[in-house]
Amino acid sequence: MLVFRWIQDIEYQLSKSKLGSKELHLVYRNLYQLISAGISYADGFENAEQWVAGPYKVQAMRNIRASLKQGKGLAESIYESKIFPHFDVILVQSAEIAGKVTEVIERLALKHKEKYQLQQNTKKQMSYPGFIMVSAIFLLGIPGLVKGEVTMSQYVFGNFAILGLIIALIFFTFKGYKVLVEEPNLQGVNQFLMRRVPVLGTFLKTINLEEYFFTMALLVDAGVSLVQAAEQAAKMSKNLIVKRAAAGVYQSLQDGALLKDAFQKEKFFPREFIPLLHTAEISGKYTQCFQGIAEQLKESGQRQQKTLTAVIPKVIYFGSLIYIGYVVLMAQQERLDAAKEVLGMIF
Repeated sequence: MLVFRWIQDIEYQLSKSKLGSKELHLVYRNLYQLISAGISYADGFENAEQWVAGPYKVQAMRNIRASLKQGKGLAESIYESKIFPHFDVILVQSAEIAGKVTEVIERLALKHKEKYQLQQNTKKQMSYPGFIMVSAIFLLGIPGLVKGEVTMSQYVFGNFAILGLIIALIFFTFKGYKVLVEEPNLQGVNQFLMRRVPVLGTFLKTINLEEYFFTMALLVDAGVSLVQAAEQAAKMSKNLIVKRAAAGVYQSLQDGALLKDAFQKEKFFPREFIPLLHTAEISGKYTQCFQGIAEQLKESGQRQQKTLTAVIPKVIYFGSLIYIGYVVLMAQQERLDAAKEVLGMIF
């Protein structure tokens, strides 16, 4: 049995050659179709290198197939490849134990497809406003450079803060929400946004909670006990705030608390889901309950994303307009000073 070695494995955690959401979707989708048709895991990975980009990932796919042919399990094989998220490794391992690999692979394919679509929508909505801002900042400074009124170094350093904002905007545009959700070095920023910033903070909270309940549903459906599922879901959460709240739920369940009481004790979790959790405890349908909550959160997150993508461009346009007005005003400063002198002489 594969031990949860990823917790201590620093090399695996810090690997920079992980598969992206699009690649993960392709891998899981094709693998699901093949194993559903009765093809073995090893044969399913026969042409897997076509689903990924980059020599390191291609070789990793070949190594997975070789490991499977040697008789190793699917979870252990993808773990050793170091290109799959540890989130997926644990889910696949649990599915192997419960004999539900096909179902979990299908859900992972859908999950990564949705994540990729969210990233693409973010890029699409932010690209044009970002272009407008970059154009406004760079083009308005060109006349001063041409006339020799400012040097290149003065122009660059004078707009240092604005250039930093451009870099941050471009970085967010091409990384999408993943930067704020998953990047360990930005967890402090993430916590601040979730707690203090309207709309954006709510959106970040929603997508983190959706992933947590999605994980709980997969683990329980894969045959993991409720307490163990709560423990693993807490460890697998990428967000510190969710991780702490989830750890509190696990501790309460381990101490013998009811499911609804465990979640109710942690104020971070929405109160409207408590009755659903209570019903699940009575009926024993935990998987359906967690799936239902995850679906509600996903729909809520999609609505919040639409709000964000409607508000952020307007903020960028407004900021660009203010900047243009400021530059124009500064360009006319000499004339304004001359007018003031004339008015001063008259009056």
